[in-house]
Amino acid sequence: MKVQVVSFSGRNKGNCSSLMNLIRDHYSNENVSTINVRDLIIHECSGCEYECMENVCPFIKDDLFSLFEITKEFDYLIWLVPMYCGNPSSLYFKVNERSQCYWMKDEKYYNHFASKLFIIGIGNGEVVSTFKNVLSLPFECQDINKHVMILSPHDYKLNSIVDLLVDVISVKNQILKFIPTIPSKK
Repeated sequence: MKVQVVSFSGRNKGNCSSLMNLIRDHYSNENVSTINVRDLIIHECSGCEYECMENVCPFIKDDLFSLFEITKEFDYLIWLVPMYCGNPSSLYFKVNERSQCYWMKDEKYYNHFASKLFIIGIGNGEVVSTFKNVLSLPFECQDINKHVMILSPHDYKLNSIVDLLVDVISVKNQILKFIPTIPSKK
């Protein structure tokens, strides 16, 4: 089994980083690849005339297309998305916005992509339900609760900047229950 874990956090350390380590350790006998979107070069949708709608995105040579193309090699995709100021990180929006030109070129892959995508959102307070709605958009035809999990550090009396969710045993167990199970080998 091959698993890809992608962090949309702008920070080097924190909840997304610790979740990435937990997931990588959980799948220790499997092929796990980790990517930090902050390390990729992805041009924002800007300074063009919607060439992606009629021809080819003028920024096709950045890292976005390869980010999506490589997903075809994996059985499961786990995205870790932090929430800042009530919204998913700008890195998530940047990838989501630019993905439209990718999906226009490979629309037939979209449903398969969504079926193997699992998103863990990390957010706080009353905006968590809105956050879940934003992250649930790729799963129109599927059971959203099987694909999107929202964790709120405040629910565990944690400071999202300082404390780590994986330090709470019940959260760690929730995450391990949510992520795809390794199929037993017969």
